[in-house]
Amino acid sequence: MAILDVDFRPVADDDTSSEVTRLRTAAETRAGSLDDMALRAASYYELYTGSGRSFPFTIIAAHGALWARWYLKLADAAARVLAVIDVTSTLPRAERIASYDRFVDKFRDINRVVFRETWVTLHLLRLDPDHPHLANRMPKPLRHAIADAQKQALAGREPDNDGKRRVYQDYFRWEQVVVVGPLVQAAIDEFHWELACWFCRRPWVWFSYFRVGKALVFRDFTDAEEHTEKGLAAFDWAARKGWDKIEANLLSNPLFPKPRV
Repeated sequence: MAILDVDFRPVADDDTSSEVTRLRTAAETRAGSLDDMALRAASYYELYTGSGRSFPFTIIAAHGALWARWYLKLADAAARVLAVIDVTSTLPRAERIASYDRFVDKFRDINRVVFRETWVTLHLLRLDPDHPHLANRMPKPLRHAIADAQKQALAGREPDNDGKRRVYQDYFRWEQVVVVGPLVQAAIDEFHWELACWFCRRPWVWFSYFRVGKALVFRDFTDAEEHTEKGLAAFDWAARKGWDKIEANLLSNPLFPKPRV
């Protein structure tokens, strides 16, 4: 089954079986509210350790959630200045801000959807890579590659970086085309303040494990291929630095939730 032949039907919404219901409830709790980026980072880290550190998408996504937390605060301040000085828009200033706020809320909600999708999918794959809930949504080779990597890692045989990269790339591409892409495009289509929309499609992404001066600068955030290309760059920089260092870097990030004493 080709990735592009799979329609997006959120794991969290289209199954009423007891197992999926239980996982859906847990995913909702672990995702938190729209603004709970730090909680989602901690929940991604839980997925990472729970997979025997075999699935680096989760720890990179944890870094991404912390980036989004501070980046959106800066972007919010910039948008309010831009709303005053933009002479190209015919929208009233209040409507410009309202349009921006609606887009950012959709962006935060997409972040939640992606987390819930990942949480439920990884737990189901651990139970059964041919679970009927996933069989028509994700290509069989990808399902089994993720499940096998988790099984081997939990048995003490962590996959090498080449194996991790193949699974990461395939999952990232599937996630972008099947999950993220349609949701991001819908959010962009409803963003009516053109100048702010132009900037929002070109974010500057810097995770805390990136070298100073090294960043992911998007030409078009809605482009699934570019998103995958940037995601692979984030993987390659992490692999070169070392996964132990990436993990230590996440845990030492001042935005990462500290465990209660």
